[in-house]
Amino acid sequence: MNIYDLTRPLSEHTEIYAGDPPFAVSRLMSMPRDMCNLSRLDMGLHTGTHADAPLHFIENGVAVDALPAEHFAGRAYMAHIAAERGIIKTEAIQKAMDGLAGERIFVLYTGHEGFDGIPVFEEEIGALLASNGIITLASDLPSVEPAERMHRDLLGRGIIIIEALTDLAALPAHRFFLSAAPLKIRGGDGAPLRALAFIE
Repeated sequence: MNIYDLTRPLSEHTEIYAGDPPFAVSRLMSMPRDMCNLSRLDMGLHTGTHADAPLHFIENGVAVDALPAEHFAGRAYMAHIAAERGIIKTEAIQKAMDGLAGERIFVLYTGHEGFDGIPVFEEEIGALLASNGIITLASDLPSVEPAERMHRDLLGRGIIIIEALTDLAALPAHRFFLSAAPLKIRGGDGAPLRALAFIE
């Protein structure tokens, strides 16, 4: 069994969405002066590799701590789909859906990890994913869309979003077991997570 880490490291250099709080770790206790090392963490819940809960864009939506674990651990199928002129096409997603073999976690590898020029999705894609039984859309995009439309559509359909995966090009297979559990933050609209792909 080989394990591949798909998680972006967190540091003060981690790129964040405009308006989000910056990432910071401050040392409160230090050895050998103190009995142990102890640090404080400050960050937004949508920093680095993270999950979006329905509460993120839906008033009174489900918070991250109340989401079933099946959204974050299970058999996953990855498709390499590049944007065409800045757009993720419905036709390309439809063709990728033909490769599904019962997987309910769909991993979209676009090759676009930066915040500049984030591709947008054609409007039919949410319905297409739902009709194919997808419960989680994970991707290397830092956001599934810089606007709110796609977030509201997916989360409103019960499709949970995992954003900012990395190193998808290193995976030697399109099918794998994905473990990507977010922190169980009570009432959280999202949470950072550690994403791992397990491949035989």
